[in-house]
Amino acid sequence: MIASRRRKVEREPTIALINIVFLILIFFMVAGTLSEMPREAFEFVSSGEMDSSAPGDILVIARDGCVSFGGRSYAGIEDAIAAHPELRGEARILPARDLPGAELLAAMRDLREAGVARILLVAERE
Repeated sequence: MIASRRRKVEREPTIALINIVFLILIFFMVAGTLSEMPREAFEFVSSGEMDSSAPGDILVIARDGCVSFGGRSYAGIEDAIAAHPELRGEARILPARDLPGAELLAAMRDLREAGVARILLVAERE
């Protein structure tokens, strides 16, 4: 009879790898709790004192349709154009965030009809 050779079964060292991963995880958890905490006198930057108004050369269109330019409010775009003829060449407009698109397009149409040659839409970059 021929003796059967036993195959040597090679086991993968997965248990050892799992143990190493858990040891590394525990090390970083402990290192994170032992790190230096920020000082109590730490304060965040405050932007409350900053001027958040639009520059004077921008035509601001509010949600209710009111228009302001240079710090003055006007009932409509026609009134603002009549008071500031320099807007006929180029007008930069800043619509309210919640201004519906149809009203924005109507305002841009009114600007074109009032004789504005170039309209620039000012938006926030995100």
